[in-house]
Amino acid sequence: MKCFMISLMLVIPLISSAEERKAPELDAFHRLHSLFVKWDDGFFGSRGCHERALRASLTELIGGQITTPAGYFPVFPRGQAGRVFDSRHRLYSWLVIHPGRNPGKTFEASATVRQWRTGEEYSVSGKVVRWRLGRDTRGRTVNLWLDEITVFD
Repeated sequence: MKCFMISLMLVIPLISSAEERKAPELDAFHRLHSLFVKWDDGFFGSRGCHERALRASLTELIGGQITTPAGYFPVFPRGQAGRVFDSRHRLYSWLVIHPGRNPGKTFEASATVRQWRTGEEYSVSGKVVRWRLGRDTRGRTVNLWLDEITVFD
């Protein structure tokens, strides 16, 4: 019994340190997601409070870096000007990513057309330029405009 407790005490810090190493790059995404869920699913009287907290967090994020988990794909509405990154997954569909004024080299049309046709999903990273809260037929959404977009497999 003592050996089990000692080995458990040695393994738990190793697991938590591995999670802590992954966490910083996705930290902003998870923080926004938790605030969004509180705003979207909140009770009638509390939505305004949660919306203010979400707006404050988004304002702090301007100029900062955000990375999404894998699950986004490039979408091409009519023409190349309307390119966005969207998700099929219900868990990630609240966030829509638009290119800013300086989208970066990985957001070139030739590369993203090939990716769009394969149906593969990607992780997207970039510097937040601006944001907007949306309410449309899909429900509530957060729209982020990113500069220096990097797309990961």
